[in-house]
Amino acid sequence: MRVVKNIIFLYLAYFLTFIAGFLQLKILTLFIPKDALGHFFFAGNIGLFLGSILLLGFPLVFQRYIPIYRRDGLKDREASLIYLAFSLHIAVGIILFIAVYYLKGIGFLLPFSAFYLLSTYSIPLFAFISQEKADYYAIYSSLRIGVAVIFLYLFRKILNIERAALIILVSTLTFMVPALLSSARPVFKFRVIFDEIKAFLKYSFFSQLLSPFFQYMDGILIPLFMPYSFLAIFTVARKLDFGSRQILEIPLQATAPYISSKKEDETREELFRKGFSIFRTVYFYAALVIFFIFLFFGRKLIMLVSSPSYLDAYPHLILLALSLLISSIFAPDAMYSRSVGRVDIFFYKDVVWVFSFLLYIFITAPHLKLYGFSSAFVFASLLTLIYQTSKLRTAPLVEYIYDILRVVLISLGAYVFYLRANYFLPLLILMLIITVDFRKIIEVYNFYRKYSERG
Repeated sequence: MRVVKNIIFLYLAYFLTFIAGFLQLKILTLFIPKDALGHFFFAGNIGLFLGSILLLGFPLVFQRYIPIYRRDGLKDREASLIYLAFSLHIAVGIILFIAVYYLKGIGFLLPFSAFYLLSTYSIPLFAFISQEKADYYAIYSSLRIGVAVIFLYLFRKILNIERAALIILVSTLTFMVPALLSSARPVFKFRVIFDEIKAFLKYSFFSQLLSPFFQYMDGILIPLFMPYSFLAIFTVARKLDFGSRQILEIPLQATAPYISSKKEDETREELFRKGFSIFRTVYFYAALVIFFIFLFFGRKLIMLVSSPSYLDAYPHLILLALSLLISSIFAPDAMYSRSVGRVDIFFYKDVVWVFSFLLYIFITAPHLKLYGFSSAFVFASLLTLIYQTSKLRTAPLVEYIYDILRVVLISLGAYVFYLRANYFLPLLILMLIITVDFRKIIEVYNFYRKYSERG
């Protein structure tokens, strides 16, 4: 059960970074004014946006090729792939830093560079996941943010956006080289690696090109329609939302190398297909748990990670959680498609999401303000679900129709709760869904019991 063991380690890492991340947000929201914090998030989002694009699709290449290299004992190729990605990202980053300094000054450069280098730091972390070295991932992801939180707290009385950015920047640089060396020894056979991966890299690059639109574009566009203080409010909701998405991303990341290492005929075996069907069921219920936590306890969570002045983030958090629930229907299939080399489907799925998201925002944001942004996530997720299920399904169509009906019922219960704070209807709907799915839940339990000792 090496996949399960990796998931456990990844969740341990997530738990530690989750706590540290929200401690960091709490410190920033308490000691930096809302408008200034909006400027900080704006510069940081641009840095993360460009940094993520300039990963050039290598995280997906890692998921595809590192398990194969390790299976075939090609350690030099594995190391060269990691160092190629890192070298390119650093080289382009230096050029960007110089340009930003001359165009925007040091005040903008510090948060921009601090968050750009978080993308650079993710390169060895992505390598650890593909190498199934989740313990290394846990150590280095936790150390970096843990040190940042400690120093943010120590300097909280004199904190401003420049000092906050500098603390994040130094903590990242401190652990970057040790993390890189732990992922692989330096090997620079770039030409051989590039020739081998370039066909797959083309699709991976375009997929990576679109992913930052989902993660950071709202933080760049909000100041076009509203004051920076609105961005600070929405960022609190997005941080909680992003944390929940990381929870659900971990089993996808841990499972992808396992699927990539399988040969085509192995993915058609009955045991594999039954196991993946059970994975889809567990994944949906994990998203469902997160949705109800945000619905019932969202206001308390916002207070926990920020302050009472950010409670306006609650309705946006619910809409973001609804989009997450919709995404849980097609996310396992999207992971499966890229793991077996169908990156074209994965790419066009992102095209659908980004295009529908941006179109919806530019139509609705001038009128609906922040609600235009939060509801855009729901709209884009619905259209993406339609596309993904039309191109690649790992289950019969009737199961996807049932999934959609469940989401519709859950949305109805959530709307009633939001208006009246009445727990009865959403809990009744939840009990109804569990009752209908009871047979599937028993199958999940029996499958785990039967194969837990096989590895």
